[in-house]
Amino acid sequence: MIFTIAIAVTVGAIFCWYYYRNKPISHKETVPAILETEDVNEDMVDPIELDSFDVARYLTVEKVIRTQTEMEDGTVETQYDSYLLSDIDMKNGVDETTDYSDASVGDGFEIEQGRATSFESEFGFDYKELDETGFYEKLLSVTGINGSLDNVSFDEDTNELTGQKIYVLNDKCDVIDNLMMNVSYDELLSSAVSYQAKEDVDGVIIPEYFTAVVQYRVNGMTVTKNLFLQVTINMETEVLDEVEE
Repeated sequence: MIFTIAIAVTVGAIFCWYYYRNKPISHKETVPAILETEDVNEDMVDPIELDSFDVARYLTVEKVIRTQTEMEDGTVETQYDSYLLSDIDMKNGVDETTDYSDASVGDGFEIEQGRATSFESEFGFDYKELDETGFYEKLLSVTGINGSLDNVSFDEDTNELTGQKIYVLNDKCDVIDNLMMNVSYDELLSSAVSYQAKEDVDGVIIPEYFTAVVQYRVNGMTVTKNLFLQVTINMETEVLDEVEE
């Protein structure tokens, strides 16, 4: 329970950062609020290694879609369109997946409102015949994060402010179209798909999480739709499993 609440707080903080990072200066501003990035050559890009996930038996997948609507008077309403958390035992092909969409109300989080479900029914594919790297690649594909992880721009401003290594994908990704499916708008302000890179315990560069953000105006309101996707190795479970064996 504590782990789940901690994730909710972390995701909220990340979404708030992206919201205010892309927020237009005023409602009358007509210039799109585009995330400023710096083009980088191959020598400046930390190579992403998804293969490092092959050593993991237990993975935790989190996928969150959130919509923030800023009214003309400056008030902001938040809605969670989807909040999925899945703990997966890759070796035995079993998972414990919970839909917390109804538990996430505004900035609050009512954990008892979670609904038990399955990974396959929520994410749309069966992972049992895949290795860990294949699983990660398939997850990115079905989510619509299908651009090259090497053809990127480095977010220099965020790095200077927070030390985070965030790379914005230059390729068009289907996830943006997915977020805007059946959405009517007056003006598209900005969109970006990115990942934050980090080193694992062996010093290998891996993606810590992916985000997709699209912002638009409709009927005088500024709307920001965010997707957050994270795959982590559940190290505590890995250690317990080694002790038991």
